[in-house]
Amino acid sequence: MKPETYAHAILHMIQKGEAPKDSIARVHKALEAKGRTGLMPQIANAFRRIAQRDANTNRSLLVIAREKDEHAARKASGAKDADVAIDKTLIGGWKLEEKGTLTDASWKTQLLSIYNAATK
Repeated sequence: MKPETYAHAILHMIQKGEAPKDSIARVHKALEAKGRTGLMPQIANAFRRIAQRDANTNRSLLVIAREKDEHAARKASGAKDADVAIDKTLIGGWKLEEKGTLTDASWKTQLLSIYNAATK
């Protein structure tokens, strides 16, 4: 099995209410029986990636071009509690990443779509 499979199994056990320490011990014991304990560091990395991806889907991130755009972007997007990041490649407008969905109201995207339509 792949390290990701074991990481998902550990996450599933934890979500079902098992203590993280016990979940990891169960997987370690199963790996030990198969002589595959060398997979533990890879499983830890896979678990970290899964946890980070899960945290990002539950996070709201408002991306703006300049600090002074924050108030207008929050009002337009309705993202009152979102974290804010500045992306200097944006010309203006905003992008909101929320629950795995991207809402793009940036000028850059709008200008690129006009350019693409004009050059077809």
